[in-house]
Amino acid sequence: MTIKTSPILIAIFSLILISSCSEKSEFTGSKQVLISGSDSEALISRALIEAYKEQNGHNSAINLISTGTSQGISDFINGECQVANASRPMNFNERRQAKANGINPVEVIIAYDAVGIITNPRLGVDSLSIDEIRLIYTGKIKNWKSVGGPDLEIQCYGRAQGSGTREYIETHVLHSTSMPTTISMTFTEEIIEAVENNLNAIGYVGVGYIMEDEGKPLTSIWPMNIYSEDFPATSPWEKYKIQQGKYPLCRYLLQYFNGFPEGESMDFLQFELSSKGQKIINSTGYFSLTEEQKTLNLQNGILCFADSIPQKNSTYK
Repeated sequence: MTIKTSPILIAIFSLILISSCSEKSEFTGSKQVLISGSDSEALISRALIEAYKEQNGHNSAINLISTGTSQGISDFINGECQVANASRPMNFNERRQAKANGINPVEVIIAYDAVGIITNPRLGVDSLSIDEIRLIYTGKIKNWKSVGGPDLEIQCYGRAQGSGTREYIETHVLHSTSMPTTISMTFTEEIIEAVENNLNAIGYVGVGYIMEDEGKPLTSIWPMNIYSEDFPATSPWEKYKIQQGKYPLCRYLLQYFNGFPEGESMDFLQFELSSKGQKIINSTGYFSLTEEQKTLNLQNGILCFADSIPQKNSTYK
């Protein structure tokens, strides 16, 4: 669905935000900004923080802990971090608790992501349907021979409770059904290692974790071509199709701020959304924002790109 925003609304937001950025974008450097949350988002944040610190003479106080989406949101609600990384939106109860704690969540889309279903490349199964993935993870399909593979019992791997990626799979693939035989792991790297070392394994991961430098495919695993009634068989490595919405397992990667960001939080957000920051996101195997996603940010009051809005006293020269 195409979202239309009136020119008048865009103009009003632009005037407000240019003024806000001019007043609030001076680099403070003295106050720590802690980002907590999504493990899927950690690759992006690490790369962005490193580049941001390099650009600012390593004087910034941006720090990251990878705790999982639910824990990051909990930290944010309780005032224990300034920014929450989230691979799913905050739910109603989380927003209600935030409001009760005096926290006003402002949501920003920083990247676009695909979830890959991965197996060992020696398994020899090229593709799976969404229905087959659901039957595998709910224990209805137990052997790879049922989907054209060898006579091997399937071992499912997934993320632990509190993971946004796990919740995404449970909601969009399993229809909120449990995963009775899945071995749960805290970090994405653990799932990849298990799949690399076990011929009968299957796992799900954010696509950035199955890319090497500059977005080149990781060869030690096989990402399934996934299909359904609505989607032809498509690989999570087919970047163009993902950006067109033609891969069935896509999602936004989000950050939450308490009110409109300011100080170094604003500086870092501007860097993330700048052309340089978005290029870094692409280089990690994730996907930069489309115009529609920028419009969604605009509707939340976010239009601060360090390289596209003139800013007096801006950190970025």
